[in-house]
Amino acid sequence: MAEPDDESNKKQTLICADHEKRVSAEIRTFYESGEFCDIVLIAGVDDFRLPAHRMILSASSGYFRTMFRSNLSDAKAPEITLEQWDGETLKSIVDFMYTPTIEIMNENVENVLRAADFFQVNSLVTSCCTFMMQQLDTCNCLRVVFFAEQHNYSELLEKALAFTHLNFEQVSKEQEFLEMTDEQLARFLASDEIRVSSEKSLLLSVVDWIKHDADNRQSSVLSLLKLIRFPLLEAKHIVENREYLCKSPECQTVVLDWLQYLLSPSSHSQFPHALTIPRKSCKKLYFISGWDNTSKFNVQKFDYERDEWSSLEWPRPILRRKFFAACVIDNLLVLGGGDSGGRSTDEVECLDLQTLKWSRLPQMSMPRRWFALAELDGHLYAMGGIDSNWTNSVEKYNFKTNTWTEMPPMNSQLMYTQSAVVDGVLYAICAENRGLECYDPQTNKWSRLPPKNEFSAQYALGAVGGYLYAVGGHYAEGRSKTVERFDPKTRKWTKVASLKVGRSRISVTAFNNKLFACGGHDGREFLKIVEEYDPETDKWTQLASLQNEGDSCSHVLAI
Repeated sequence: MAEPDDESNKKQTLICADHEKRVSAEIRTFYESGEFCDIVLIAGVDDFRLPAHRMILSASSGYFRTMFRSNLSDAKAPEITLEQWDGETLKSIVDFMYTPTIEIMNENVENVLRAADFFQVNSLVTSCCTFMMQQLDTCNCLRVVFFAEQHNYSELLEKALAFTHLNFEQVSKEQEFLEMTDEQLARFLASDEIRVSSEKSLLLSVVDWIKHDADNRQSSVLSLLKLIRFPLLEAKHIVENREYLCKSPECQTVVLDWLQYLLSPSSHSQFPHALTIPRKSCKKLYFISGWDNTSKFNVQKFDYERDEWSSLEWPRPILRRKFFAACVIDNLLVLGGGDSGGRSTDEVECLDLQTLKWSRLPQMSMPRRWFALAELDGHLYAMGGIDSNWTNSVEKYNFKTNTWTEMPPMNSQLMYTQSAVVDGVLYAICAENRGLECYDPQTNKWSRLPPKNEFSAQYALGAVGGYLYAVGGHYAEGRSKTVERFDPKTRKWTKVASLKVGRSRISVTAFNNKLFACGGHDGREFLKIVEEYDPETDKWTQLASLQNEGDSCSHVLAI
């Protein structure tokens, strides 16, 4: 007969799911009621007193943990005075230690971040920095740069600097720019990273800075003039602003020397070569077309000052194709995919804009046409398009590893994909319907966004000034003049000023803080029309026409 199991030898691990929550709730109750508190924190600024528990402070804060473990007198004292902190900031930090929630807003985030850093509450430091990165705009980015620099928040500084460089022309119109010190301004003028449409725009921003406090800033003019790349200006730009540039004899000498340079080519060897090189990010506007149905690869360059287009002789791409995607990254013009010989292709090639030589990049994971290429954080993203069917696939090219990597797919299959980047977020829209999605590299996820209002097809998507713009298109009744603007913050589409000429298949890009719409199709033929949209005035202006009309391969690019 078998003996019964020995029940006393059996073990079981019990897990009480709500125990931790219940204990945390009790601790918060003790904190709110002051029960079992064994330390009083005193804010030195306003003598605010806050009872707390050493154990909770030590568990949450590296600062308190080190203090209470030490042999210093504060370790055992019943009260500790924290001289540099006010009661409101101190309480918000200690509340966070008990509740892990805190309300952060633009008005208090700097104080909270400094306090979190001081008390070594690392998770809160990270959250505050992330919040400030998400709130970057042209009005506050300079303040964030100098704040992050002062307190050595390296990642926040990197993001804020990158945003400021990218949007420098718009930043220079904000109040914070006018209030910079001469040393701060000089650092930006010395940078090769700032994005400006021309050296003229940079000169005018310096003049605006001088005029803001002309009496006290004249002593700074000479050092700033030495950072302006005068060979990239026209003589008239200097002469028109001589009132603010030439008040001292030393400044007059510098300006006259550069005028001599501009007016006398034989004197060029006497001047610093470095100042004759355009800034790396000083872009020009180019329109490329023509490689699908002619033997010529058409490239046109726009002179913004003269309002005229001129043709350039660039070498033809390696592969003959149409319906390809194009993107500019650093000094490379990248062409990807398209229709070659009646079939979609996965081929990618790039033109070195310094040597004007074409070379191949690794093939994409799949053939695509009518898709989008975009640059984000130094990588290429290929999105959507069509091979035999529409696709929602996304892949990323890493220049360092020379490889394409599959990324999370979009929620919808997108043909005739259009894309744009706003504040470090990638947006893609299907220009055969209204579906808009965004990819956040922080979360590595695509999210659906509200569709644009008007039903149309083959419209263009561009971005300028922190907004997306869906431009033109066609519907059953004909070509559309409609332009809709999407605000990523409110997640709403609104109509703005309409195009002067309705068209589909327009090529659009941001340039000089404006949106340019080039070429397009009116239902009968491709056009030479170029229009410029100014977000500040909500007006479209027709500019000089292209020398050659666009086609199904047309792209306008700021290079």
